[in-house]
Formats: sequence, C-alpha cells, structure tokens
Amino acid sequence: MAILTVEELQQLFDPDRIKQLASDSNSRFGTVAYNTEVVQTIITQAEGIVINTLCLQYDVAQLEADAGVKRITADVAMYYLESRRPPVSAATTRLYQVALGRLKQLQDGSAKLAAVTQLLPTGPTVEPTEAISTGFFNLTQAEQDSLT
Repeated sequence: MAILTVEELQQLFDPDRIKQLASDSNSRFGTVAYNTEVVQTIITQAEGIVINTLCLQYDVAQLEADAGVKRITADVAMYYLESRRPPVSAATTRLYQVALGRLKQLQDGSAKLAAVTQLLPTGPTVEPTEAISTGFFNLTQAEQDSLT
C-alpha cells in the first residue's frame, strides 16, 4: 500500500494541470503524451521524504492511514511536479512550505498524527518499568511481582 496514489493526487489538484506538467513531447513524432510514470515517480519521491522524515516516530502503516500525511505527501509531490516546468506557482510553493513545516512539527513531537492520537489512552496510564519498557504492554509493580 502507498500513502498517495495518482488518482488521489488528481482529486486534490487540477487533473488537467497534472497532465500538462507530466506530459512529455516526443520529438520523433511531434506529439505530446501524458506520462503517468512521471507522476508515480514523483509521488514515490514525496513518499520517501515523508517516510524518511517520520520513520523514527511512526511506522509506515500509521503514515498510510493518516489523511494529514496524505495531504503533506500530495503537496510535496505537486511542488516537485511543478518544478519540472518552472516557474512553480506561489500557491504551490506556499503549500510545499506548509507541508515541510508540518513534517518538522511531526518529527519533533510538537504535533501528532490524528490517526495515532485517536488511539492514545484517555485515562491515567501506568508508567512502564525498566524491565518491561521495550515490550508491547505495561505492568504495574504488583503485576510483575505476581509473575515472579
């Protein structure tokens, strides 16, 4: 599974503009053809930036499930796509800068993914002990004592 598909990018941005930016002329035949491989390659590059930036905080499944990450990836991809045919529009540049800012916030922990924060416990939590801190669950001291 991927964070963003070509179809999703076309839903978020003008599909005609995407086709224009991803079309290459064929000098041999004098024609212009839409190249979906260009769009897919750019989406893959954008996903790589997002995943590499956030891989220490989140796993790929969490990134794929979050609509905000999808939008960040789309904004980065559209910036790269427009970079093929300079100049990049001011609106796309602004969206790209906002996307990079959001990535930085997610990376430094000042923001959290919506999909992840919905799964966090709302009541009091028990702090893990050092023996169990690398596991998948937290045990109180009384629970640990009953196991030994």
